[in-house]
Amino acid sequence: MKFQLTAGLLIMALASIADVFVDFEKGNDRNSGEKATPLRTFSAAINKAVPGDTIFLLPASKPVNTSLIIKNKKGLPDKPIVIDGMFNTLYGTVRVDEKSCQEVSPGLYLRKRSNPGVAMVLRYFMCFDGQMQRMERHLKWRNPQFKAVDALQPGEWTMQNNTDIYFKLPAGKAFNDVVVEEPKYISGVQLEGDCEYLTFRNLIVRNFWNDGYNIHNNCRNIRFENIAAVENSDDGISAHEDCQIFVKNMVSIGNGTGFCHIDRAECHHENIYIGDCNGRDILLNNKVNTLKNIVVDGSARGKLEFTGGQNSLDNCFFLNLRPGNGMEFKNSTMTVKDSWYCNYVLPASGMPPELKPMKQQEISARIKEQRDILLAIFGDRIKLPPQSR
Repeated sequence: MKFQLTAGLLIMALASIADVFVDFEKGNDRNSGEKATPLRTFSAAINKAVPGDTIFLLPASKPVNTSLIIKNKKGLPDKPIVIDGMFNTLYGTVRVDEKSCQEVSPGLYLRKRSNPGVAMVLRYFMCFDGQMQRMERHLKWRNPQFKAVDALQPGEWTMQNNTDIYFKLPAGKAFNDVVVEEPKYISGVQLEGDCEYLTFRNLIVRNFWNDGYNIHNNCRNIRFENIAAVENSDDGISAHEDCQIFVKNMVSIGNGTGFCHIDRAECHHENIYIGDCNGRDILLNNKVNTLKNIVVDGSARGKLEFTGGQNSLDNCFFLNLRPGNGMEFKNSTMTVKDSWYCNYVLPASGMPPELKPMKQQEISARIKEQRDILLAIFGDRIKLPPQSR
């Protein structure tokens, strides 16, 4: 299985007078935004940008704790506004300060915080030394009760009253020996209002409280190229309401859902790898979806679902790695070309006859081929979980 990667894989020459530069470490928002005098924040850059401009996020020496938020910003059909992440990694978590915690017993800490609301409590997680700990809670699958405080094991957490967070350090570790983090930023890229003709490329988002890429309201002609979403609490990418997005060359690993779209959104996907999800691998309940060259190492708790709208599959491969998991097709029009599945429990009705079974060894090889091509876009910036290597 072969496909062409876009020219966006290459970092553009930084020469045009229509370029705006952001340096998260050395910039200053009072600067002009030229390469020699970059801005400090993305918000300053997007406010400055006009149709035809490219915003370059200059490579930082370490992951950046921030999100990219855009409201009511428009390019033009022949002059989109381009945001080039230059393969920076944006993180949605921040380190928990020991001063904000109380040690209630050896290695067991209590952190009191304001109530973030039911929606965000459902999405809450913690990280210990960079390892995401969901405590088996999954927004789009059955959410267990919070664990009792006295039952916590090292490297686990629980919550009471939506405000009291208890966590237990790994055995024998002092507080400052462990990097304990909790989510702060909502989504890695967040679009809302009336946005149009925007392109995002060469970007990794990780450990955000909600989605990797979140698109709301009436955002149209929004393009994503060479992007990755890794271990975000909810969806890798999600479009809502009347949005229209085009996604090409994406890696979605360890998210609650590989991608999930709802409402009247129109979503077009090409060259995507999905693996190690927790809630659903794919959940589509929106108006229109096209899927081309999509490969799935299906390990989520819930079904792979096409439950609304018009959907087309072209050269797609779905492998179920979780015994007993299924596919669901209902209230959906399906057009299928050259697409295969393996190991899924099939629905009693609605299964597209053009979606064909394939032996596991063969489908695994097909998936690995495309996965490795897509991972190569990001070099060594993305590590697969051990079970997926």
